[in-house]
Amino acid sequence: MYHCHILEHAERGMMGELELSAP
Repeated sequence: MYHCHILEHAERGMMGELELSAP
């Protein structure tokens, strides 16, 4: 479970950063 949650958070964090960085 921890692995899944970590992967989900990591993916969401990356997507969030990309969206914020993109104009």
